[in-house]
Amino acid sequence: MLTQTINSPFYGEALRGIEDRLEVAGYIPIFVSGHWHEAEERKAMEALMSRRVDGLIVLAGRLSNEALEAYAKQVPMVVVGRELHTHRIFSIAFDNLTGGLLATQHLIECGHRRIAFIAGDPSHKEALDREAGYRAALGRAGIAFDPALVIAGDFN
Repeated sequence: MLTQTINSPFYGEALRGIEDRLEVAGYIPIFVSGHWHEAEERKAMEALMSRRVDGLIVLAGRLSNEALEAYAKQVPMVVVGRELHTHRIFSIAFDNLTGGLLATQHLIECGHRRIAFIAGDPSHKEALDREAGYRAALGRAGIAFDPALVIAGDFN
């Protein structure tokens, strides 16, 4: 399994759930981190492939769709956090726009009007979609977008 950061609250919960389900199926997972760096992800994938794993689960990351498809020719793969259209990979995508909208809408419903947004890496579509949802919720509530309330982040 390739994750980005093992100590992340999101990834930690996901890893625990996957570990529990794999155990029931008779598998023992091997976890490696890519730390949101393509070179580290490639190194991790090569390490997993050299161990002749039965399958791969990839949680998000920076590897290109083409790179993932090449690995999938060698071993079955599930990719979480992006949508791929290939018969060799099962992918699970998230609706990040709706997630950003619902989170912001919840804060608005709680009475907040100055809501900051900690942006993810702008080269990631999911970060852009979350911000679009944030902006849409503000617009629906008649709250002016304030760029000073958008703070750069890196998913950590």
